[in-house]
Amino acid sequence: MEVNQKNVRWIGGLFLAAMVLYGVGNTLISSTLDSSSTALDRLNLGLGILLSFGNSMAVVVLAVVIYPYLEIYNKRIALGYLCARLFEALMLAVGMISLLSVAGLEQSHPKVDAAQLIVMVAQKSNFWAYQLAMLTLGVGSIGFCYTLWKLKWVPTFLAIWGLVGYLGLALGAIFELFGYPIGLIMSLPGGLFEVAFGIWLCLKGLSFDKINAFA
Repeated sequence: MEVNQKNVRWIGGLFLAAMVLYGVGNTLISSTLDSSSTALDRLNLGLGILLSFGNSMAVVVLAVVIYPYLEIYNKRIALGYLCARLFEALMLAVGMISLLSVAGLEQSHPKVDAAQLIVMVAQKSNFWAYQLAMLTLGVGSIGFCYTLWKLKWVPTFLAIWGLVGYLGLALGAIFELFGYPIGLIMSLPGGLFEVAFGIWLCLKGLSFDKINAFA
């Protein structure tokens, strides 16, 4: 298989872009909704939502670009990873749409109690959408990391790091859905893996000289 390492580095850039876009966007959204002010800062909220939508777009492009590499060696894993990423992007977008409704509804309901209720409902909707997205991403990425390890596209430690990180991401989402607020801590290894993996792809690319067939 002829591999264009430039395309591989683009994949690394998309991993990093998705993390930055969602991280900055979520920070702006959280700071706005958690503000003690009764009037929402629509500029910060809108910018945060826009950046988060950018994350969903980056995730979709990432899933499509990486699919051909996985498909050659295992179509089921490739399709599973593609579907997981697309579902992640969809759920995160749904969460952003629920938050986008906050600004308009808050303007239609100027009373403090009504505005606070609207914010709470939107935040809860976004919470569920986010956790479902992370659960799907975690489960769907286990096969992806197995492929990285089996075909030795990256160093073993990085592939194992991804396996452990995504498993923790999935378990953390399950705990969050059942009311145990430890998802953030359990998602850290997975989040750091995506940063490290993105940097590795940008600097080193993928090692296709040691490809092994699936057992």
